[in-house]
Amino acid sequence: MATTTAIRQGLATRLDTITGVKAYAYEPDMPVTPALIVATYDADYDLVMGAGTTYEFSIYILVNRSFDRSAQEAIDGYLQPAGSTSIAVAIDGDPTLGGIVAFAAVRNVSSSLVAMDFAGVTYAAATCRIEVVSQP
Repeated sequence: MATTTAIRQGLATRLDTITGVKAYAYEPDMPVTPALIVATYDADYDLVMGAGTTYEFSIYILVNRSFDRSAQEAIDGYLQPAGSTSIAVAIDGDPTLGGIVAFAAVRNVSSSLVAMDFAGVTYAAATCRIEVVSQP
């Protein structure tokens, strides 16, 4: 079964296939925007009689420091089910994350702009949730 470290790296590798974005496996002190950050996760152990674990990872989408139309439009591009900046397309490109999990898929997005601080700098951000199933 894949470790959470390996899953984080696998997700970041897939997200890094989106041109013009910096993907991080862990929350950085000073992100370079636009950024996709593999952040928190929830885990459901003992999937189907102990045969695996289902994770739900939050991906933070950071664009810039202003909360305006351009920030919302940029975030919309990452949250769309299709397109060159789509997170879903990037994950669907290799849903096994290099063969380390059974599958990964975008399950939920939230286009609500929120303020997110890193090292005293406030960014416009949104969240995407990716389900990952890891089996032994």
